[in-house]
Amino acid sequence: MSGISNGTITMDQPAWDDNTFGYDTLTKPFRSASLYIENAYEFLDAAGEWYLDTSSGTLYYKPLAGQNMSTADAEVPKLQSLVDVGGSYASPATHVTFSGLQFSGTSWLGPSSDGYASQQTGAYLKGTWDRPSDALTSCQGGCPLFEATRPHWDQMPAAVQVSAADHITFTGNRFTQLGQVGLGIGQDANAHASGVGLGADTVTATGNVFTQDAGGGIVSVASRPTRTTPATAG
Repeated sequence: MSGISNGTITMDQPAWDDNTFGYDTLTKPFRSASLYIENAYEFLDAAGEWYLDTSSGTLYYKPLAGQNMSTADAEVPKLQSLVDVGGSYASPATHVTFSGLQFSGTSWLGPSSDGYASQQTGAYLKGTWDRPSDALTSCQGGCPLFEATRPHWDQMPAAVQVSAADHITFTGNRFTQLGQVGLGIGQDANAHASGVGLGADTVTATGNVFTQDAGGGIVSVASRPTRTTPATAG
């Protein structure tokens, strides 16, 4: 949201347009739900709520009943990823084990600059796209111009990322208090700090706990189409 004036709400673009055509839209949601606005000082009216004034760098918080702010622990994550496991397709990372660790304290910063037009499985639409001039009526349950965006969706990055790697094992770890997906395996290049995506083989996750994460637990899929070259007989 870019502002409110004289009873009119003005939304930031292009994220607003990206959110209002295709499927599960404002006028044709998959399920009925309330519409709410976040991160405005005026809405700070209940205990446990907070507001960040990004222009002044001031964080406002309404304490819980009996909470002592002199001993309260306040953490503001800045990292978008904690561990990036990978190499290149020619020289992949291999035979690495993570066991009994806790991964926590990340914040995905993409929505602050791009907005967040969520699609599915952590994929999202960003940027400016062709959409029907009457999209709010003609493209609320899919349309050709929306379908044309599918090969270009980006993916939410994971706190722990694995690509261009093989024989990587995660056993008995805890993924908690993360601002996005916990563990990303072989996602698109745009979801990896290394800039190298896909290429994951024999990655095992056993007995791990995923809790209080803003995205999914494990995402092991690419959203963009990939191209393979078929083998030919010699």
